[in-house]
Amino acid sequence: MKDYPQTVEDWCNEAYQAMKESWDELTRFNPQPSESQKQGLIKMATTSACINRDISDPAFVKHAQEYAQEAFDIDYASRDLTASIDFSLCYLLAYFDAHLALNLVTQDIVDDSIAHLRTQYDLSYNGKTQNNVLSINFSQKN
Repeated sequence: MKDYPQTVEDWCNEAYQAMKESWDELTRFNPQPSESQKQGLIKMATTSACINRDISDPAFVKHAQEYAQEAFDIDYASRDLTASIDFSLCYLLAYFDAHLALNLVTQDIVDDSIAHLRTQYDLSYNGKTQNNVLSINFSQKN
């Protein structure tokens, strides 16, 4: 288990590192993953979150995955169809959603962390530049 993050910066560093590792895993054998393969990042995010908190109970892992997937599905359904999807941001949201589902972080820390990640970290990836960010109405999230 990783040390429990104490500050927004700690949360950002942990989530960002998990995202980078998951992107590396996703693109290891397929440098140009399809949209459906990129959607697999949601499960990867919740798995990473549970591993980082040393949560292995299948019921808790399943709950975190279902919570994050439901939040993603709502966002995905409400997206601007003309915009490309920022899967890095989706990953980060799922990572934090897993923690929210298990009551391991507050919504205030999540909001501050996401805002900090969006402005201070490079969320670009092959096929998406930093300024090409999906506009999703996140006010619909629980």
